[in-house]
Amino acid sequence: MFASLAAIGGVVFVASLLVACSGGEDRPGSGSISGSGSGTGVGIGSGVVEDKPDGATQVDVLLSEWAITPSETSVRAGEIYFLVENAGPDDAHEFVVIRTDEAPDALPVVEGRVPEGDVDLVDEIRPYTPGSSASITLDLEPGKYVFICNIAEVEGGELESHYELGMRVGFEVVE
Repeated sequence: MFASLAAIGGVVFVASLLVACSGGEDRPGSGSISGSGSGTGVGIGSGVVEDKPDGATQVDVLLSEWAITPSETSVRAGEIYFLVENAGPDDAHEFVVIRTDEAPDALPVVEGRVPEGDVDLVDEIRPYTPGSSASITLDLEPGKYVFICNIAEVEGGELESHYELGMRVGFEVVE
């Protein structure tokens, strides 16, 4: 009986986390995302890399504490395949693409996070473990974009905002 109650409690706990972490934001834009549900943290697993679509432009991106470094800062409009490596070394990171004319360090911040419902969020790769890679393919129109990691967590009693620590970079898509 105790095993059944523990199992039910675990299911309720995981369901609560999924609802709490979903944020309820719409995700405008078109793209495909890859990820995985296995790993060391609740809901955070190793990234998964999908094959690059024929004809897509590839941009490699390196996530590390505390920087985002794309192989290119400007590409032509169209289908873009982002291959994103989380070099850590210690933290899970995510890759969030926002369309904006704002400078990378000028986005609004509430409690260490950019409120995704208040910006033009294109798409994202959810958090995944260090030492793994993930990919996303987006059909981007000409304009200015910002890539961020939007994780904010309490570490040693202090709020650690990956965005505010420098995990942000501008990116441009041209005709």
